[in-house]
Amino acid sequence: RNAQSRLTLPSFHVRIGDDSLTPDTPRKVTVMRLCNVNELTMTVTRVNTDGDTELNPNNPKDIARIKSHATKDEPYSQTRRYLGLPAYKEVRDTMEIPGLKTGMYLVEFSTDNTSMRHEACLLHVSDIYVMTQSVSKERIRFAAVSATTGMPVSGAHIRLSAKDVSYEGTKIKKLATLTTDDKGEA
Repeated sequence: RNAQSRLTLPSFHVRIGDDSLTPDTPRKVTVMRLCNVNELTMTVTRVNTDGDTELNPNNPKDIARIKSHATKDEPYSQTRRYLGLPAYKEVRDTMEIPGLKTGMYLVEFSTDNTSMRHEACLLHVSDIYVMTQSVSKERIRFAAVSATTGMPVSGAHIRLSAKDVSYEGTKIKKLATLTTDDKGEA
């Protein structure tokens, strides 16, 4: 009975890939594993929040705060149905997020089983890409470029956060916001 219970436990695992995306570029979402679920829904909602928000979309308190920043834009939703399968059958599938405008988006996955937890993540849609290069043990070069054209972006603000405190063994002594020059470098 325990083995059967494990085999038929309703569950799903989704891989969205990187948390950033260039504008107007569709993204394939892989349903790695889905078991004993009749319906899986993906909802993509634009939110008015900063790209460096510390809010965790999988924390119930934080998700409520994130959802309070939802824009009036109609969310994109896609539902897949998996009817008539044995309860133990594991399924793999794909879904697609359409090309989105620049901004922050909340991507949620939910099932028809109300006892299951929702899965969610934040997706950053931007044309800015930051490259880094270690110049010496004390210096790191940052370059902001357009992700679509590769051209430098002058006047871009690069904020170094606590998770950026080292790069290839180089310790960043203080956290700061850098502004790129005419060549897109800081």
